[in-house]
Amino acid sequence: MLVLVEINSVWCAPCKQMSPWLDEIAAEMKDKVVVLKLDVEENKQIADMLQVENLPTLLLYKKGQVVWNGEGLTLKDVIVDAINKN
Repeated sequence: MLVLVEINSVWCAPCKQMSPWLDEIAAEMKDKVVVLKLDVEENKQIADMLQVENLPTLLLYKKGQVVWNGEGLTLKDVIVDAINKN
């Protein structure tokens, strides 16, 4: 099972735009990926540990290792392709 982590913030416009896409991916690909959304303000230690510099940041994990990442507004098709390749 893959895990897609999105580091976001309530004030981040691209985060707001991507949120429905991530919800769709979570529903449509639930047998392949778990989608987690982390607010940077509520999870500063995790964001620091992951060296998050831009919002949103996407991290796709497979067996505990990052196999793909994206920063900024990332289109749904790009995210789906990354999931399908892993």
